Amino acid sequence: MTPAAQLPEAHAVVLAGGRGTRFWPRSRTRTPKQLLNIVGEETMIQQTVARLSPLFPPSRVWVVTNDEQSA
Repeated sequence: MTPAAQLPEAHAVVLAGGRGTRFWPRSRTRTPKQLLNIVGEETMIQQTVARLSPLFPPSRVWVVTNDEQSA
């Protein structure tokens, strides 16, 4: 597989805008499951970005979320 670093137009987009209702009571609106460390020490978003790191530099990894989690 060709690393995205060799493809200047390639970016990774991580969709993480859930409200945390299906993983209740552990997740809430302010701390949905993607912000929890369910498996291991890192959050789900951190684990996803780590899996992308061999292919995408940090400057081309985007996490898309909603207003509740953006702050």
